[in-house]
Amino acid sequence: MKTTVRKFLPVAFGALVLTAVGGAAFAAVQYGDEADEVAAARAAPISLSQAVTAAETAAVGKAIEATLEIDHTGAYYEVSVATEVDLKDVIVSATDGRVLQIAIDRD
Repeated sequence: MKTTVRKFLPVAFGALVLTAVGGAAFAAVQYGDEADEVAAARAAPISLSQAVTAAETAAVGKAIEATLEIDHTGAYYEVSVATEVDLKDVIVSATDGRVLQIAIDRD
């Protein structure tokens, strides 16, 4: 029985260390993403309210949700707009306020 415990203890300790390190790394990634979004929002020439106005005008409806997104192309706003017949996802550039895409929300 002592041999089994001696073999198991290092494995259990290793798993505990990996879990702790992995959790810290995950938290750092999450924080980095949020920090990037905050920096992009501060740097964006177009405000959230301007993006909502552009989306409502383009889709002819009322915004019900809006978020700032960042990808390899840069920052943009994704605005959900309720129209008389459906829900539309409108993508608005955070750089110049142009409506880049309007699509029916399939979610």
